[in-house]
Amino acid sequence: MHMKKILSLLFVAVVLAAGCKKNDRLDWSMTGQLTDKNGGTPLGGITVQLSAKVIKNNIYSASPVVLGTGVTAADGSYTVAFEKQNADEYVVETVSDKLFATTIRVSPTDMHAKKPYRLDISVFRKSGVEVHVKNQDPGAPTSDILRLFYKGPKLDCECCNGERMEFYGPADTTFACNVPAGQFYKYEYTIISNFGTSVVQKLDSVKCEPDQVMKVNVFY
Repeated sequence: MHMKKILSLLFVAVVLAAGCKKNDRLDWSMTGQLTDKNGGTPLGGITVQLSAKVIKNNIYSASPVVLGTGVTAADGSYTVAFEKQNADEYVVETVSDKLFATTIRVSPTDMHAKKPYRLDISVFRKSGVEVHVKNQDPGAPTSDILRLFYKGPKLDCECCNGERMEFYGPADTTFACNVPAGQFYKYEYTIISNFGTSVVQKLDSVKCEPDQVMKVNVFY
């Protein structure tokens, strides 16, 4: 009977020790606030994700492992609880098709158990611009040229990043870009007609509102 009691106590001790060890590994967290980079408005309902390429037996995982996620409250605050892993760095990302991709790298040595790591994140919301280029003269000669330049910061597209776009003759085309909300889409165009004897230049812009597609017509 005495031996059974001892074994029972040992079993309880082992279970408690295992539970404490497990809780220690889980007692890691990251907190902060997510805001709009344009004006500082809190962004609610956005997923914040923590991941890492985990090292096991000196081998990195083939792809990043998601360690934890959290969803921002109305005031932009979030908490991500996670289990500590062996990794060279942690990667923090916002997951939303309404925001420009944001990736922040954090050293594991900067994080400590039972002490939430503070990380405030500022991101640009997305807006859209649809540009319609059209030569309104259906009989325009192929010598007519429209040269269009985007004049703002780098965008999430291949067509508007500082390179000149040229359109010839009776052009009629439309393309779209993602633009930081609250910013101005600035563009400049040059119209060359009559074999270079007539040149018109113009600089214009449109303010891009969040979650909207702004229309830009370049008719000539």
